[in-house]
Amino acid sequence: MFQSTSVTGQQWRSEEVMLLPDGIIPQRQDQSEFPMKTTTKNLFALFFLFLFSVLSRAGAPAPGEKTPPEIVRAGFGLFDVGDPKKPLFMETSVVPRKEGQRYGWLIEVRTKKRSLSVREEYLLPPLATPPAKNEDGMKVILDIPLEQRVQAAYRQLVPIDNHIIGEWTVKADEPAGRRRLQVIIEEHLAAEFDFVIE
Repeated sequence: MFQSTSVTGQQWRSEEVMLLPDGIIPQRQDQSEFPMKTTTKNLFALFFLFLFSVLSRAGAPAPGEKTPPEIVRAGFGLFDVGDPKKPLFMETSVVPRKEGQRYGWLIEVRTKKRSLSVREEYLLPPLATPPAKNEDGMKVILDIPLEQRVQAAYRQLVPIDNHIIGEWTVKADEPAGRRRLQVIIEEHLAAEFDFVIE
């Protein structure tokens, strides 16, 4: 027998070595330290790390999916640009039918994105139905309302002080009536406004 020094785990230790005809058989002083113990701990740590990473990504959107910003506040109304340095926004659901009147929406958002993809869907009132004539040349009024049309506008807007703005202008031939405007940000409905032009 002679003394030999070896490394097991993190400790330096002396072991007794017996020389036998079949070879060298070490006799450990401490049998409680099994070399696989450290490996088992490492496997459990890796398993829990993997499980944590999978669960943390479960709520995250897919790479191609657009995440909507948080909508803090949304309002619809009139823009007054009498003073170009201080444009005013007055919330209202009634837009005067006056050529050049500016109206639209103002939305406060919370987002880390530099620009937002915005789509506006604008439902127009039914078009006036022209009177029809029968075989005798007499005018016949058809009481069949035409479907409302959807006018869409696409914009890429940059939030300024966490606000984005969508603006429209009343035209000379703008028909009076009720309207609905939907604002879709990053493919999610952010706001819906009902208003009337009169």
